[in-house]
Amino acid sequence: MKSSFFRPAALVFFLAACQLLEPPVHLGTPRSDEGLHTVVPGTPVPDTVLLVSAICYPQTYDWRKDSLFGRVPCTLKLFRDGEEALSLQAGPGTVISSSHDTHHIIDGSLFTEYTDSRQTVICRDGEKVASWAGRERLVGLLPKDGVLYTLGCSDAGMVFRKNGVEALRVEDGVPFGGFRFITYGRTGALYEHEEAVCFAFQSSRKGVPAVFIAHGGDPVEVLSVPGAKMLDAKLLRDGAAVLYDDSGAARLWHGRGQVIDIPQRGAITWEAAEIAELGGSLCAVGYCHGSGDSSLSFGIGRSNYSNRFNVTPLAAYVRTGELVPVFAGEDVPADCCFLSGDCACFSPTGGLTLALSPKDMSASPYVLCDGHRTEYPVHGILTGVSYYISD
Repeated sequence: MKSSFFRPAALVFFLAACQLLEPPVHLGTPRSDEGLHTVVPGTPVPDTVLLVSAICYPQTYDWRKDSLFGRVPCTLKLFRDGEEALSLQAGPGTVISSSHDTHHIIDGSLFTEYTDSRQTVICRDGEKVASWAGRERLVGLLPKDGVLYTLGCSDAGMVFRKNGVEALRVEDGVPFGGFRFITYGRTGALYEHEEAVCFAFQSSRKGVPAVFIAHGGDPVEVLSVPGAKMLDAKLLRDGAAVLYDDSGAARLWHGRGQVIDIPQRGAITWEAAEIAELGGSLCAVGYCHGSGDSSLSFGIGRSNYSNRFNVTPLAAYVRTGELVPVFAGEDVPADCCFLSGDCACFSPTGGLTLALSPKDMSASPYVLCDGHRTEYPVHGILTGVSYYISD
């Protein structure tokens, strides 16, 4: 199978159009609101732990310029409720990368990925848990029942692994989703549906773009459209959904046989998009641009309207069917760095928790939650924040 369509490694988000389906379609476990939980009267309150990851550099190093990126010794730390719980040597001579996009806080642990021309290594809290020969860029990582599932891409195609052992390879496979996408959780393109591991990807069938979904077994073809540009695909609670561009017309197909036409008002073209549920309706989220306008914008649309934001947010999240954008200057002070979408999550009270790193290197990075500021003793940057709710 061959494919000429490539998705960007990460998406900064927009919204295209959607339509209410009856009954409403609900997104699965990976897209539930992180950190939120409901307390039932008379039952124990779950223990909630705030986890923060950080990269610490030598005191004399200017991490803002980072002129020695990847070549300066540093330390990767994990804090639990403000207390240092883990300290790992990172950088040259180690298999812990200083690159923030290789750090993943999942299920109360800090996973790291390292890759070079010789090998790919996955560690959990500093201990190697999987490795294999060759360079592979991960788009999904999911620990479940003692097995570490990974989904990655290399020059040899898309590879799905269990504990580092190849279980599936698709030479022209292009996975949907990944880390730091608006509608995918901390585990990236891999997620659970009805207790089974799932992922979706595009390949081709006799030259026709086709979407495949794996749900605890071999991939199954769910849709093929000649000449279409496939944008996203997900397995929802009541069936599969596929978002695609068909000769400039965006469409959202649902496994029950419904096709939602997304309005293209102002000759809007959606360049990269994901499927989301907002206000009980299936929608598409991603970047778009207008006719004759090469610049991309963040937008929102439904079956009866589409519009673009005047200001593109730094990131965006979905909370109980609502889009929550994060804006520079409004949510993130102008004198702070907001490294990536991993630097925000929902608190147990429903508000946003932000991990911010002041541009003034004499100031300490801090976490802002419900108006409360907690500083961290770090000469460097905070790379992620997450809540872990124990059983």
